[in-house]
Amino acid sequence: MPDTHDENEPLSFVVNGESHPVRYSINLREVTATALAGGEYPILDLPGFTPLTIVDAGANVGATALHFLRHYPSARILCFEPAADNYSLLRANTAPFPAIEAFAAGLGDDDREMQLFHGREQSAQHSLFASGMVQDGDSEAVRIERASSALRRRGVSRLDLIKVDTEGCEVPILRDLLTAFTPGVMYFEIHAESDRIEIDRLLGPAYLLARGRITKPHRGQLAYVRKDLLPGGGDDYYYRIAR
Repeated sequence: MPDTHDENEPLSFVVNGESHPVRYSINLREVTATALAGGEYPILDLPGFTPLTIVDAGANVGATALHFLRHYPSARILCFEPAADNYSLLRANTAPFPAIEAFAAGLGDDDREMQLFHGREQSAQHSLFASGMVQDGDSEAVRIERASSALRRRGVSRLDLIKVDTEGCEVPILRDLLTAFTPGVMYFEIHAESDRIEIDRLLGPAYLLARGRITKPHRGQLAYVRKDLLPGGGDDYYYRIAR
């Protein structure tokens, strides 16, 4: 059945019996609703895993951060979003929740200012790279911070869970993060087959690919778990999605 909701009607996030509106940018209702419900990055059933520090790189309007907050209410959640319009909605959507901190910057492997090209159809397509998914001549200057340094500056000494959806910058971010942190769970959206292969190469020795979904050529979501969090390092362990 087609979605008959008004595109401007806010979604809602319910926590402790209280409903909070969740705003989104144009053409982003379905993506935001899916992320809010955990459809993009489901919670993995890991015995005893209770993350205290979560990072959302490419947080967009905050739907994934709210999803994580629902399941990990004791965690500190740091959101990084470089696009001005997305950041404004991110701040509004997460303001009622002190555990979520929003920063107007993107993550990368160096500190610099860059041009962010605006998506052709919606803000989830914004990218630092020119492609057929972005609009010609429509961009904004954004701040990019080296991931490891950005987290340390904000008092992060231990990173338990991270989601990286940065429209093609996932591999540089991962390489830099691994110099300073060994997250327990790592979620990625991939935007090239070569990135998927490189992520698997970088994480293969210490991590298990616990869940993956390829939605079309060069696109999909991956979830990796550090092997020491799994009984027997993951061998002979039936993995399931619980929440």
